[in-house]
Amino acid sequence: MKAFLLILLGFVAVTCISCGAMMMIEPSGSLLLLDLHWLKNSSFHNFTIPGLILTVTGVVHFFSWHFIKMNKPVGMWLAVAAGLLMIGYEVVQMILLQMTYWLQYIYIVLGFFIVLMALQLKHKELI
Repeated sequence: MKAFLLILLGFVAVTCISCGAMMMIEPSGSLLLLDLHWLKNSSFHNFTIPGLILTVTGVVHFFSWHFIKMNKPVGMWLAVAAGLLMIGYEVVQMILLQMTYWLQYIYIVLGFFIVLMALQLKHKELI
């Protein structure tokens, strides 16, 4: 299960960091085929801040991956935080944009799996 958790953390880290960086590099969202019109119901005028938040989310996933790989106990708690951060990012995005996309649901599910696996592994560690 630890190996699967590491795969999920690595996947989410890479996708969040790369997509967040592309959103900051091109705030219009054109690199990711995003439409600025989607932000009309939010307080954002472009994708810079959402991209920054997404990048930070990816960095938290990366550090969690790193600490778990190094067998540091903080890694599991950081994985729980990372999964919750991913779920929160997607839910807030759905609320602000007042629209949903299938990929948001995928990342919510990934966030739940990350949280559940990290808690399960942490529980086994405490026994």
